[in-house]
Amino acid sequence: MNEIVSRIKSLMEERGSSINSFAKEIGIDQSNLNKKLSGSLRVTKNDTYKISESLGVNLSWLLNGDGEPY
Repeated sequence: MNEIVSRIKSLMEERGSSINSFAKEIGIDQSNLNKKLSGSLRVTKNDTYKISESLGVNLSWLLNGDGEPY
């Protein structure tokens, strides 16, 4: 599994978010997010920026696993 996807899933789990609620929170279409989490589509840099900005997540952690999530 893609490491970025794994970190996104850990954020969802930490927040107790469904795919639908998480997608709304970060401004990504739910079906699009579902495909990205399943590996059918690639997570884009724009997606990671949206997650970082919306949730206050450390972009370096999200992209590379460096540092702490917040």
